[in-house]
This record gives sequence, C-alpha cells and structure tokens, in this order.
Amino acid sequence: MLFITPTELKPHAGPEPPPFAILLARACERISALRSFYGAGPLDFDFRELVREAAAVRCTGGALSWHQAERRSGRSGQVHPLGGFTGFAEYEGALRPFLPWLEAATWTGIGRQTVWGKGVMELSCPAGPALSTEPHPLGPSGSGPDPR
Repeated sequence: MLFITPTELKPHAGPEPPPFAILLARACERISALRSFYGAGPLDFDFRELVREAAAVRCTGGALSWHQAERRSGRSGQVHPLGGFTGFAEYEGALRPFLPWLEAATWTGIGRQTVWGKGVMELSCPAGPALSTEPHPLGPSGSGPDPR
C-alpha cells in the first residue's frame, strides 16, 4: 500500500504502519457511507466478519513519515489540523477477498478529511506493477515526492 497524501486512520496513531484490519475497516466505512449518501443505500455485507477475517493479514514492513499541516477557515478563522502519514506498508496473507474494497478505496480515498485531499492511496505488488489498470483520478502516482 502506498499512502500518497497524508492519511489519518482512527484509532491508529502510531509511527508504524496501520494494522490491516483498521485499514480495511476505514475503507469499508468510507465506501459504504458514500453509497448510503449518493447511491442505492447501505451495502448489505457483514462488516464485523470481514474485519475479523482481515485481522489474519499481517503487516510485514513499511516506512511512514508524519506530516503536520493545518488549514484556516476563511469563514470562522478556526484552524483545522490536516496532518497524517505518507509512505508505504507491506501486508501478507489472504488478501484476495479484500482487493475489491482496497481497489475502490484508491478511488474514494481512505480515513479522515478525504474531501481536503487526504487519504489518497495506491495498491502495488512487489513482483509487478500497481494492481489497478485505471489511472488514479487525482493524477499519476509519480506526482509529488516518492513515498518509498
């Protein structure tokens, strides 16, 4: 997993890559919420079972950097934190059942404040190219600093 723009996944707050179950849970929540608000209604799937199965996937490595940023509201003058981690995480295990969720998350973003550009991610495979055959909607992965 490549985290292209600062990403914040609750309740993960450590400098190490997030557990796969948390990553998948945030992806499922985002996709399900978007469908509830803009699509045919909530998705019919067993969220708890999916996350329970995802707990068997292990993180085998990665490197993340924390980026602190903020924005000031022009209307209220209030300051909003926009920080998050970028970098990469490697996961190992039975990933195939989760690939549709992760592929969708490359289009929707993941985690907090995606409407402000946070949470852009990409799937990659160490033995080959990125899993997606479509260009990322927010631009090529080569734009910006290399997260590796």
